[in-house]
Amino acid sequence: MERNQKIFAGRVILVTGGSRGIGFATAQAFLQQGARVAVCGLDAARLAAAEKALTAWGRIYAAVADVGDPVQVSDIVESTRRQLGEIDVLVNNAGRLWSGPFAEQPPETIDEVLDSNVRGV
Repeated sequence: MERNQKIFAGRVILVTGGSRGIGFATAQAFLQQGARVAVCGLDAARLAAAEKALTAWGRIYAAVADVGDPVQVSDIVESTRRQLGEIDVLVNNAGRLWSGPFAEQPPETIDEVLDSNVRGV
């Protein structure tokens, strides 16, 4: 295979947690390979900024979605299929953290982390 060949050209990629960091860079890399990319995240403003920036590299679709919520997961999958076509690759990048000792975390925070990082995947 030639080094410059775009192996993801025409493919549809869904990147969770794609509004910043590793997810954003992953979305950008797929776009540069000719893929159509959907990204989701929790922060609407950050997601809009990411979508605007990623447009420079190709066809992008962005939507707010929490991977810890099964209904929102179904919605992002269906809306991606409508906007870009059948999904070829899923990048499960979204995740949540907490800071401080585990024993000091409220149950709601622990549930959010588990919903996103374990059940969401």
